[in-house]
Amino acid sequence: MTKAEKTASVTIESVDAQQNKVLRKLRSVVQLLMVSAKQISTSLKQHPLIKNLKHNLSGNVDGPVFIVGSGRSGTSVLLGALHHTLDWPAHGEGHFHVLSEKIIETLNVYYRQNLTRRRNPKHLIHHIPLEYVRQKSIEMIRDIYHETYGTPRFVDKTPGPRAQRSLLHMQKVFPNMRIIYAKRRGIEVVRSACLKFPETNFQTHCNIWQHIMNNWLDVREKLTVPYLEIDQYIMSNKPDEVAKQLKSFLQLNDKQTLFLSTYLKEKRPQSSGNLNSRDVGLETVGWSENQIAAFRRACGSVMVKFGWSEDEKHFLFSD
Repeated sequence: MTKAEKTASVTIESVDAQQNKVLRKLRSVVQLLMVSAKQISTSLKQHPLIKNLKHNLSGNVDGPVFIVGSGRSGTSVLLGALHHTLDWPAHGEGHFHVLSEKIIETLNVYYRQNLTRRRNPKHLIHHIPLEYVRQKSIEMIRDIYHETYGTPRFVDKTPGPRAQRSLLHMQKVFPNMRIIYAKRRGIEVVRSACLKFPETNFQTHCNIWQHIMNNWLDVREKLTVPYLEIDQYIMSNKPDEVAKQLKSFLQLNDKQTLFLSTYLKEKRPQSSGNLNSRDVGLETVGWSENQIAAFRRACGSVMVKFGWSEDEKHFLFSD
């Protein structure tokens, strides 16, 4: 064998040895991942929260309640009512579960951008499925809530469209959660917002309301957990009726329902000026012709979708 042939033979053997070493490491990693995945799967099956209620309202509520909706729609009074009635822990506002959507989006983008690397068995990412990492992120978010509140039952209030959209991910974190959507007619929301935030122009307030409401219409079609819509006007004028709705939705007893009704009567939803003191319509709210026209363009179709009228009757259809 020539010197060149001997050198080539040593080089090939060296490469083979390095490849075998890498393969042994990869096999160890794969075995570790398989064991971890099996342990996670077993843990999840045994976890008391892994039970999808879908739309079955029987039995006690053993998961969190998420309150969403646009600003100026009664989310704060609903949070206070449930917090004091159920004695469940809560913060003034959450703004954490929106992160769940961002985590999933980041994972999806990263795995999509690294498709070539994922196909190569020499890379670790090839052996870690996207769904496995998604499940780990779900487990992480759930654990953070449990460690923060010390119980699987709590109340979270986070207004805005991003919070609504993230519910589609949160229902995977808490399959037995329930959602309360606080809604309010666009005339009252835009007027209230204009009074509280005068630096923002009228058209923007109209656009914000219609966007949030349309966003909810899209989200609610994809929910697999129970949800209840509560109209701020009904909550302000017929608190006993809302208390009965919440009694059924949250499986409250008579004492809790009475306490809840009393709380709603004493605590009015947030409003600006004397907005709740009288019924108003689009022609009597005090806007200019241009503002009325702008409101109709932006919000008119959404008003109809939710059954709201433009006049003092408030609703298109009476009970």
